Amino acid sequence: RIDSFTDPEGAYHKQHFETHCTAMVKPIPGDVVAGHTTWTHYGEMDRIYKHYRFNYSVSKAVEYSFSSKFGYMFSKDDFWVTSMGLVIMETTNSVHDQSLYDNVTPKSLLTWQRCAIASRMAGSAQQWVETFAKHFSGTYSNQWMALSPMQGMVDSSFWVYEETPGFNHWEDMSATVRDKGYWPSYNIPYFKYMQDVTGYTEMCELHGSDYCYDECPRATIFQRDALHVTSLEDIKDFLRYNDWQNDPLSLDNPANQISARYDLRTQNPSSYGGIDSKATSGRMASHQEAWAQSGPSHDDETVFCWSDGDVNGNAWTEEHVGQPDCWDMDWEYMSWNGFH
Repeated sequence: RIDSFTDPEGAYHKQHFETHCTAMVKPIPGDVVAGHTTWTHYGEMDRIYKHYRFNYSVSKAVEYSFSSKFGYMFSKDDFWVTSMGLVIMETTNSVHDQSLYDNVTPKSLLTWQRCAIASRMAGSAQQWVETFAKHFSGTYSNQWMALSPMQGMVDSSFWVYEETPGFNHWEDMSATVRDKGYWPSYNIPYFKYMQDVTGYTEMCELHGSDYCYDECPRATIFQRDALHVTSLEDIKDFLRYNDWQNDPLSLDNPANQISARYDLRTQNPSSYGGIDSKATSGRMASHQEAWAQSGPSHDDETVFCWSDGDVNGNAWTEEHVGQPDCWDMDWEYMSWNGFH
């Protein structure tokens, strides 16, 4: 176990390579949009957008769609849209207080099982978090967002749930989104209680802004840019955002962007970062539709190609069986009728 409080290098690796993803919820004129960018190793860029139908008599949602990969019956990114019009997303948080792992118990359900069950059983955002919270393990320390965008941002339309081994907390955050104008998610717990128990409060005090909810690089990018998102096209652009050379908030680091590009770092480059983005709206979610784009961000950066090697001229060593060489993909429209 890494002692994050006394090992800043180990804590940095944990925060940057063991936490995943950026997500956003944003009311726009006449609708609500939501989107998610998966962060992980580029060797996992083989993506499948899946549609499942389970005609169980006890299910409220007999269908759901989600971004995923080969061999998975669940998302793990996570990004789900159910036939009840719910949008479910998550981003991962670190566990900096290692003593929390003593709370792990086998008398629980795995995270992916609870997510799939809650997505079938829930008819509302509140029902989703209350179902998901049952028998929790905390072994996948996350912030979960459950949204019913067809309702607009009325009370109880948007719930946020956070868990870590031994502790969980959830609240209706609809009023917060109405007041603030958006919801950001970027690998730091929102609730002060969860920041304290996971060790983020102490990490913020000891090691600075990377661990501070309102001060980390992506937090400042949200604060600057989120209110400018007023359409579905805007959130698609935001989710793919990486212009680190020209963005002072990046602190000269291509990893400090909404869709990270660790492969562009000159010091210790890594085939890691944002590997896809997904976006939907209330109107689209009512039909289980979404937009999705695979591969590292290339709106303002070079297209990632395995054959190019890293910026220092070294070949990539990560396995990437079945992948194309270059990831110059466009957005695709995902629906039960196929994609285009």
